[in-house]
Amino acid sequence: MNANQGISIIIPTYNSRDILKRTLDSLVDQYLSKDKYEVLIIDDGSSDDTRSMVEPYKSIINVSYFYQQDSGFRVAKARNIGIDSAIFNRILFFDAGMLASPMLLQKHYVSSLSNSSGVTIGMSYGINEFTTENSEDLVGILEKNSVADAFSVMKQNTQLFDCRYEYLKSINFEINTVTVPWILCWTSHLSCSTEIIRELGGFDEYFSSWGGEDVELGIRLYQFGCKFQLMDSFESIHYPHYKDGEKRKETAKHNIDYIDKKHNLHATKLMKNHGWQEVIRLA
Repeated sequence: MNANQGISIIIPTYNSRDILKRTLDSLVDQYLSKDKYEVLIIDDGSSDDTRSMVEPYKSIINVSYFYQQDSGFRVAKARNIGIDSAIFNRILFFDAGMLASPMLLQKHYVSSLSNSSGVTIGMSYGINEFTTENSEDLVGILEKNSVADAFSVMKQNTQLFDCRYEYLKSINFEINTVTVPWILCWTSHLSCSTEIIRELGGFDEYFSSWGGEDVELGIRLYQFGCKFQLMDSFESIHYPHYKDGEKRKETAKHNIDYIDKKHNLHATKLMKNHGWQEVIRLA
């Protein structure tokens, strides 16, 4: 068992130097004591000299940088490097371009104390599954405000809320009442036990294109007996960047086929023809 009580933040990145810097800046300014967290940057073969941007942060917070050669989309492998290297008992999966509120790490830390074997899912401003809707509004707010102040501004604009928000609101945010909570297991902002995820073997490295590797892990966490809970406030912002929505739909379809073959569940079969909300309703 990992005896170090704290948060290991795992951030895979690929040619995202500028938005990764925003992420690191937000992780410097945290309420949680700096000796209670570390940041693990896993570079999936970037050519934009991400390493030199990360280096100065090592004198401010506990940051480690790992590099793997560019052999295509290997985010599952990248996250596994972070899992293997984590020193704390709780892992927070966060993406390059995610901006943390000053309270984000403190809330995950407190959550881990009360539910050490559980999975905590966080909602984020600006999260959409395939599109970059409202990106101009998001960028405008972030350019005019500090990250901390941006949270207050975005709170007034429901169009910027996480695409899962309306559904979760309809069930009073009681994610434990959902039959298939793992379908909401998105690693843009999610924490779980380091010990358990290592016991499960981390991410399935079959995934070599966008989509599904986090949901597949969620299935295994659920089958292991982990309880899922939702963070009750927005503590992160997704800084918008380009997404090829049609390509993502195509690769997601391929990966869903793989998930269904691997797990052969009623819900995974539904995933082949339905979006996540319909799967929840029909499962």
